[in-house]
Amino acid sequence: MIILSDILVDRAKTPFAVCHIKPSVVWRAAGEKQTAYRIGVSKSRYKSINGQFDVYDSGVTGSKETVGHAIGVDLESCTTYYVSVTIYGENGGEDSSVVRFRTELSAEDWKGHWAFMPLNSVGGSSLYRKNIVLPDEPVEEAFACCAGIGCHELFVNGKKADDRLFSPVNSDYEKRIYYTVYELTGQLVAGENVIGIELAPWWYGCKKLMFQLYVTLKSGETLEFHSSAGAGWWECGGAVKECSVYDGEFCDGRVEDDFPPHWASAEYSAGIESKWVLPIVSRGDSSILVPERIDPVRVCGRLNPVASHEASGVVVYDFGANIAGRVSVTVVGERGAEIILIHGERLTADGDVNTLNLRSARATDRYILKGSESGETYFPRFTYHGFQFVKIITKGNVTVKSVVAEILHSDVDLVGEFSCSDKKLDYLHEIAVRTEQNNQFGVLTDCPQRDERFGWLNDLGARLYQTVYNFDMSRFFPKVVADISDGQLPGGEIGDTAPYYVGGRPADPVSVAYLLMPYYSYLYYGDDSVAKREYVNLKRWVEYLLSRTKNGVATYSYYGDWVFPTCFGKPADKLFVSTLSLYWHLKLMTKISGIAGEKWDEKYYAKKAEEVKEAINATYYDSGKKSYAGGTQTENSMPLTLNVAPEQDRAAIAENVAKDVIAKNYHSACGNVGYRHLFYVLGEFGYQDLAVKILENPEYPGWGYMVENGATTVWERWESEMSDEMDSFDHPMFGSYDAFFYAFLGGITVDDDAFACDKITIAPVKPSGMTYVNCSFNTIRGKVVSNWKQDGDVTVYHVEIPFGITVRFKAEGGEKILTHGVYDIKI
Repeated sequence: MIILSDILVDRAKTPFAVCHIKPSVVWRAAGEKQTAYRIGVSKSRYKSINGQFDVYDSGVTGSKETVGHAIGVDLESCTTYYVSVTIYGENGGEDSSVVRFRTELSAEDWKGHWAFMPLNSVGGSSLYRKNIVLPDEPVEEAFACCAGIGCHELFVNGKKADDRLFSPVNSDYEKRIYYTVYELTGQLVAGENVIGIELAPWWYGCKKLMFQLYVTLKSGETLEFHSSAGAGWWECGGAVKECSVYDGEFCDGRVEDDFPPHWASAEYSAGIESKWVLPIVSRGDSSILVPERIDPVRVCGRLNPVASHEASGVVVYDFGANIAGRVSVTVVGERGAEIILIHGERLTADGDVNTLNLRSARATDRYILKGSESGETYFPRFTYHGFQFVKIITKGNVTVKSVVAEILHSDVDLVGEFSCSDKKLDYLHEIAVRTEQNNQFGVLTDCPQRDERFGWLNDLGARLYQTVYNFDMSRFFPKVVADISDGQLPGGEIGDTAPYYVGGRPADPVSVAYLLMPYYSYLYYGDDSVAKREYVNLKRWVEYLLSRTKNGVATYSYYGDWVFPTCFGKPADKLFVSTLSLYWHLKLMTKISGIAGEKWDEKYYAKKAEEVKEAINATYYDSGKKSYAGGTQTENSMPLTLNVAPEQDRAAIAENVAKDVIAKNYHSACGNVGYRHLFYVLGEFGYQDLAVKILENPEYPGWGYMVENGATTVWERWESEMSDEMDSFDHPMFGSYDAFFYAFLGGITVDDDAFACDKITIAPVKPSGMTYVNCSFNTIRGKVVSNWKQDGDVTVYHVEIPFGITVRFKAEGGEKILTHGVYDIKI
C-alpha cells in the first residue's frame, strides 16, 4: 500500500496566487516505495478526477522523487486549475488526489485604479466600501485581490473575510507591492452584497487601495469589480484615529454615532449625508504588484495574566512571558470613559512598567468607550507590541472585567521538536523558539518592541541555523531574498536591512544570509527557483565584496562580531571576520552557481575561494601557536567550521578554543557572528560538556545569566540592566545555540550536497550526565526522528526515516547507512 499526502502547488498552503510559469508540485509518499508518478492538469475538477487532462499530462513517469517536479507548461494567469497527482508503489500500490489552485494576476489583469483619500484621517484608518449586486444564480467561486497598503482588513457583508492581520506584508514599496488573495466562495450571495476594506498606514505611512473581485457563476460567466474613484465606491475615516507600528493605536468607540459596526453590510447605506466621500484616484505606482505567498500574521496563542499588582495607583498585569502581540481588554463603563494600555518588557524598581528601552516608541494603546451596559471589548488591529507587562490606566467611570494577551506572529509551521533530561536546556530551547516567533512578521525583525523592528542582515548569518530547524521557511526565504535584492544598488551593494529602511549600504561583509537563504531553499526544500531568479543579484554582491579586497583580504567592516562581551577584552579582528565571511560567500556562490547551472561560474568561484583561503592562512594563521589572528574564540572557531584551517591542525586549534572557554570560566567570549561557530566546534571536536556548561553558567555574561535574571526570551545584550541605547530583551540574534541541540545532541544535520533533505547525517553526541534526548525535524519529505536514551551501560538509539531520505548514522565510533524505516539500535 502506498499513501499520497501533502500536495503543494508552488509550495503554497493556500494555492490561490500560484506562479503561472511552470509551477512546481511536491508531495509526500508513505507506505511502500514510490516508483513512478503522474501529474495531470485540467480546468475542470471532473476532468482531473477522471484522468481527462486537457491542459497538461506528464504521463506515467518512473521516479522515486517526490520533490522538484513541475507542471510542464505555462498556464494562463488569473485562472483556476485542478492538478491531479497519482503515485505508484513498488508492490503495485496506487494513490491519487486532486488539488485546486489559482494562478497569479499578470500586469495586464490589473484593471482597477489606485484609490486614496489624502486629507481624510491621515494618521488613522480609512474605510472603503462598495455595493455589488449579483444575479440570482449560484456562485461557483469568488476571489478578491487586494493591495491595500500600508495594511488592510477585508470585510464581506459585515464580516471579516479571514483571520489574517497586517496584510499585505511590508516591502520596499518603491520596488514591489504585495497583494493578498482572499477566497470568498461561500461569502457572497445572490442579490446585494457589500465589500468593505479598512486601511491603516502601517510601514508605508500612507493608505492606498487597489482591489479586484472575480466572481464566477454556476453558468461559467465571470464578473469583475475594480477599485476606482466612482462606480459606487465610498470612503470615510474609521474609528481608529491614530495608529503606528511603534507608537500604538488610538480608537474612539463613539464613532458609531456616525456609522455602526456593520458599516460593511447592506444594513447600512453610505453616502455624502453620512459623511462618506468619493475616493480620489492616485497616480499609477511604478512598483510591481506581486502576490503575497508568505504565511500571514495571525493570532497564534493567548495568555492570561499570571499576576497583577498596583504601581503608581494603576494596575500592572504580568503575562509570564515576553511576547509580541496585543492586549484584549473587556470593560464596562460610561460613554466617553477611557482606558490607556502601556506595554513594556521589564518593571522598574517600584513595580511600574519600564519603557526606557523603547526609546521613542510609545507602545501605548488608547480606547474611548462608546458606553455599553453589556460591556465592550477592545484590542488594537493595526499595531503590535513586544511586552511581558502592561499597565492599564482608566479615566472616568470604567471597570476592567478581563485582560488577555494575544500572541501575534507569522503563522509559520513549527517543524522541530527537542527535549532532553536536562530541563535547563529544555527551557533554553523554549525561549529560543519563542524569541524567533516574536520576530517573524513578514520580515525577520531584530526585535518586536522598540523603534526599530528591522530585518538586520548581520544578525541572520547565525540566526538562520536555528530558524531552519524550528520553522518551515520555504515561503519566508524567497520573500526576504527579494527584499534584499530590491535594496541593491547598481554596483552590487546591498543594504544592512531587508527591506532596506535603515543602516549602511554596502552592508557589512558578514551579511552571508543573502546567499544562505537561496542555498537553504534548495538544500532543505528542493527549491532552485530562488537561486536562479536572484542569481544575477547574488553575483553582483559577491563581485562587489571581491572588489573591496587587497591581496585576498577584505578591506572594510562595520559591525564584525557584534555585541561581544566587553569584559573579556578585545573583539575578534573585524577585517579577519570580514575576510572569513568573504570566503564563506565564495563557497556558497560556488554551490549556488551549480544549482543555477552556471558551470563556468562554479569553477571560477571555487578558484576564488581557494585564493582567499590561502590569503587567510598566510596573513592570519600562526602555525606554531595553532591559532588565528588574536586567538579569540571567534577567530579560532570560524576557520574550523568554514574548513579554512589546515587539516592536520584542526584538533589542536579546537583544543585552543576549549582551553580559552575554560580559562574564561566556561563563558563564550563571542559576539553575534562567532558564537554559533563556537558551539559547532565544541560539538564536533568532543567538547559538548563545555558547550552545556557555557549555556547553563549562571554568571555574567551568558545565557544562564539571562535565565537566572528572569529571561523568557533571548536578550540582545549580556547585561540585565536596561538603558535607552540598545537593550532589547527579545532578540533572536543570540538564539542559535538552539541549532547545537538539533545538530549535536539530537545529531541531525542535512548534508551539504543534499537536495530537499534527501541526504542526512545523524550523529548524536552525549554530554556527561544526560540520560536521554528526543529530537525530530519535519522535513519536506516527512519527519526525521533521532532519539536516544541511556539504559545502564547501553545506549538505545531510536531513528525514524521517511521515504526519500538516506541517513548516514554514526554513533560510538560506528557508522551505517539507513533508508526509509524505523530503527532501534542498541550500542
